[in-house]
Amino acid sequence: VPATFGVISEAGEINFNEKQTAILLDHLPSMLHSPEPVDPTAIGKIFHELTRGSISALVRDHFARAYAEHSAGDRRASVLSLAITCELMLDSTLAALLWEEGRTPAEAAQIWAATSSITARVKTLYAGRLGGSWHVDGDGPVSRWREHIVDVRNSVIHSGRAPSEPESENSNAAASELLTFVSKRLVLKWKACPKSMAVLCGPSSVEQHASKKQRDNVHAELKRCSAFAVEFHQWRDEWLRERAMLS
Repeated sequence: VPATFGVISEAGEINFNEKQTAILLDHLPSMLHSPEPVDPTAIGKIFHELTRGSISALVRDHFARAYAEHSAGDRRASVLSLAITCELMLDSTLAALLWEEGRTPAEAAQIWAATSSITARVKTLYAGRLGGSWHVDGDGPVSRWREHIVDVRNSVIHSGRAPSEPESENSNAAASELLTFVSKRLVLKWKACPKSMAVLCGPSSVEQHASKKQRDNVHAELKRCSAFAVEFHQWRDEWLRERAMLS
């Protein structure tokens, strides 16, 4: 079986080894029958069931889709997948913070709906909770997300045009940078929002962003709070239902 191997970075970016490898499945019979065609809808349903308890898996799935779409030359689809990737990460982070603050799904839905757009929420609801620079203008991960993903995505939707190769590449880089930035802010705020960190970050985020002095403590808190993941995802499902009723 022809194969190539890749590594997924903390930000969700896939880097493939250019060397192709052949995998020999010597346990199979010598005469193989052609497999039945795979139903993409069925595969999608299976993936949904496997990832419904993991926001990070959903984020990485959309990021991987964007990479595959860019590689296939569908830059329009790639930019849209990157926009979904970033908005899913941002909205899920806000949801986790509100859940950890003790807000009900209905209260959190009202907070979400009170702002007109994702950029408006980013301007007003994140810096006070996570610290760091959340300015959408200027220089930084959030401003580059706005420039290379939000603006390009809006242009694509309203005009129907296909993004250029540089626009697609810049969107990919901006998404990767934003995911890393959000993960870093969550890890650095581990004392204030340990549950939010635990449901959105993993051990590799702690290794990358926690100080050496606090790293063991952050790992311990990550392990302790991981048990709250089921509670959060049940809360998030209700939050999404409340949001839909406000639309």
